[in-house]
Amino acid sequence: MDAAQFAQFFARQGYRTVKTKSAHWYEIHPFCWQSIPYHKVTEPSAPEIRQLFFKHFSLLIRFFSESRHGALPGHIWVCDRRDYGFAALETKTRNQVRRGLEKNEIERIDFASLAQAGWDLVRDTADRQARNTDFIDQGEWGRYCAAAAGIQDFEAWGAFWHGRLAAFLVGANVEGYYYILHQASRTADLTHYPNNALIYLVTKLKMGDPEIQVVSYGLDSIEDNPGLKKFKLRIGFHLSPLNQKILINPMAKWVKSKMARTVVMHLLNHYPQNNYLRKLAALLSKIPV
Repeated sequence: MDAAQFAQFFARQGYRTVKTKSAHWYEIHPFCWQSIPYHKVTEPSAPEIRQLFFKHFSLLIRFFSESRHGALPGHIWVCDRRDYGFAALETKTRNQVRRGLEKNEIERIDFASLAQAGWDLVRDTADRQARNTDFIDQGEWGRYCAAAAGIQDFEAWGAFWHGRLAAFLVGANVEGYYYILHQASRTADLTHYPNNALIYLVTKLKMGDPEIQVVSYGLDSIEDNPGLKKFKLRIGFHLSPLNQKILINPMAKWVKSKMARTVVMHLLNHYPQNNYLRKLAALLSKIPV
C-alpha cells in the first residue's frame, strides 16, 4: 500500500489525518502530529508547518528528516537480512524459537476473529507491562481491526497453543516496509514462547518475499524499555538511525519550560499507567529547554 492508504487506516479509526505537500500526517496523541510512513524522510516547508500548527491546532509535530541540523537522535527497528534464519538469533533466543515452533501453530487469521479473540490478549499485555492499553475498550479495538480488514496489505497472524490464541501480531506492507504494527500475547502462555515463534516465522517469510525490502518492528520507543529492546536485538533486529525532528508550536513555548515538565511528572506520579503522560514526559526530556 502507499502512504495515502496507510493514512486511511488511521482515519477509519477516528484519528485526524491531513495531507500536506511533503507528507501524510496523523494526530497520534491529542495535539501531537506524526508524519507517516515512519521510515520516510520529509522536509515540510514553513507554510506546511504553519498549517499543522495553526489550522490543525498542533502543539507538537514529529517527523524524520534528511538533514541533521536541529535533529534529535531517532531510530527505527529493522531486519533487512535476506538470509534471515536461526543464524540471525542469539543462542538462547534460538532455543526459545525452536520450542515455540514445536508447541504453537502459526497461521494467518482474519480480522473479524481477531476482534473477538484478541481483546483479552490486548488487556493481558497491558496489565503485564503495567500500563493502560492503547485502546479505550473492546469497541475501539474492534474499530482498529475493521480498519485494517478494509485495506489491502494488512494482515494478522496468530500463534495457537492447543487451539487457543496465545499471541498475535498485526502487520502491513507499506511501500516495501513490512511493519509489525501491533502485538499482544496471553501471559499464561508465555512459557510456550508464542511471541518468539510468531515474530521469527513472520519475519522469515517476509524477508523471503521479493516485494518486501525490510521488516520493521516500529520506531524505537521514546520511553526507556530495556526488556523490549533486548528482545528485539536477540531475535535479529537492529536499530537504524533517523534524524528525528520535534517542533513545538511557537505559541506554546511554555511546553518546553521546567514548570511544564514538573507538572507532567507530578501527574505521571499519580497516574503511572497513563500512556499519554508517560510518552509526553519521555518526549519533553529529549527536547532542550
